[in-house]
Amino acid sequence: MKKRFSLFFYVLIVLIITSVFILGSFCQKKSTMETEIHFSEIILEGLALDATSFLFYNSKMTVFFADMDSTDKLDYVGMEDNFLNFMRGETAYYQLRYIDEFGMEKVKVIFEDDGLKAILREDLQNKSNRDYFIKTMSLQKGEVFISTLDLNVENNALENKGTEENPIYVPVVRYSTPVFNEKNKSVGIIVMNIYADYFLDNVRNLQKENIFVINQDGYYLANNNKSKEFGFDFGNNITFFNDFSLNESFLEENKLNEIVEVGDKTYILEYVFPDEFSHETYLASERLDYERYWVYVYVYSH
Repeated sequence: MKKRFSLFFYVLIVLIITSVFILGSFCQKKSTMETEIHFSEIILEGLALDATSFLFYNSKMTVFFADMDSTDKLDYVGMEDNFLNFMRGETAYYQLRYIDEFGMEKVKVIFEDDGLKAILREDLQNKSNRDYFIKTMSLQKGEVFISTLDLNVENNALENKGTEENPIYVPVVRYSTPVFNEKNKSVGIIVMNIYADYFLDNVRNLQKENIFVINQDGYYLANNNKSKEFGFDFGNNITFFNDFSLNESFLEENKLNEIVEVGDKTYILEYVFPDEFSHETYLASERLDYERYWVYVYVYSH
C-alpha cells in the first residue's frame, strides 16, 4: 500500500513539475511573441500615421502645384521634388505616386537598390485596372483607402528583384487618398506603398516554425518557410487552415479570443485591423473594413 502511495505521489510530483515547466515555456514563448507583435504594431502604426498625414496634406496641396484648377497644368516637377523630400531617408516607404483620374501615373518616386529616384515619364504606367485605384477614386474627400498586403506589381507582373531561380518579391501595403480640384472634382489619387518586410521581418527573424502572420483568408504573409508566403498571388492553396487542418471560419469565429485550443494544439491569436491606425487620428475615414485584417499566430503543441 505504501509502495503504491509512494509511486502515485512520485508520478503526481513529476506531472506537476512537467506541467509547471510546460506552462512556463508556454508563457515565455507567448511573452516573446507578444513583444514582437507589439514592436511590429508600433512600427506599422508610426508608418501609417506618417503616411496618412502626408497623403492628407498633399491631397490639399496638389492644387497648389496647378495653375488654377486644371490637372493639365499641374507642376509635376514641383510635385516630384516634394515627394523626393518626403521619401528621403525613410526606406520603409517604397513608392510614392500621383496617379491622374484616368489611372495614369504622372509622378513616381521609388527606393531602388541604388537609392531614391524619380521614374522617367516614359516608364510610367497605367493603373486604371488596379483595385486600389478604383476604390480610392470612389472615396470622399479626407478618406483613406488601405489596400491588402500583397506583392507589388510592375508592368502587369509580380515585381522580382532576384532571379527566376531565386526570386525576391516585394510585399507592400498601399495607403491612398483621392485628390480634388478647386471645383471639388476628383482628379486622381496620391498613393504610398509601404514596404511590408519592414515589419514582417520581425516575425521571420525569430526563426520559429510555429509563429506566423496570416491574412483573413488564412494565407501566410510571414512564415519561416518563405515559399509558403503570399499563396494568393501565385494561385496556390497553401494556407494556415490547410496546414493545421482548421475550418476556414476559424479566424472569424475567434476574433474575440486570444487563446484557442483545438485538439492537441493551442493557438495564440493577435488581430491587427490596419484601418484603425489612420482612423484614430483622421475621423473622416469612417468606413472601416473589419472584414480585412492580419493575424499574428503562435502555435503551441501540447
